Amino acid sequence: MANQAGGDSHGVLRPQEHADEVPPWGTPPPARRDGEPGHTVEPELGPQVVHPSWPPRREAGHAVLALVLGLVGLFLFPPLAPVAWVMGRREVRAVDEGRRDPRNRALGQTAVVLGVIGTVVLALGVALLAILLILLFAAVTLLLLHA
Repeated sequence: MANQAGGDSHGVLRPQEHADEVPPWGTPPPARRDGEPGHTVEPELGPQVVHPSWPPRREAGHAVLALVLGLVGLFLFPPLAPVAWVMGRREVRAVDEGRRDPRNRALGQTAVVLGVIGTVVLALGVALLAILLILLFAAVTLLLLHA
């Protein structure tokens, strides 16, 4: 006794000759564009548009590094102060152009201030060292001439 669905009396389904070919087990049915019940109509995929409320991707900032270099340049190793000044200016400029996170602006400005102060201290130190070397050279020359 055969079923109308193409099966036999034991409940085993057999392919009918006029039925569409059955995909392998686990294969999802193909989506149909006609909106047949049980199927969805796939939307046309156009170019991917970024949602306008999403923030744009930003570059990685160097504000913390510039701040650390400013602190080290001011208190420990003055030759790093000009590096902090330059890096802080670049960070502030990148924030103003929208390429970096706006929260980094204050850190960049602080690095600029520390870098400027450290650079002035460095310049004064170099000038003082130069004056001391000139005076030392003059004193040694006077002592050698009068000895």
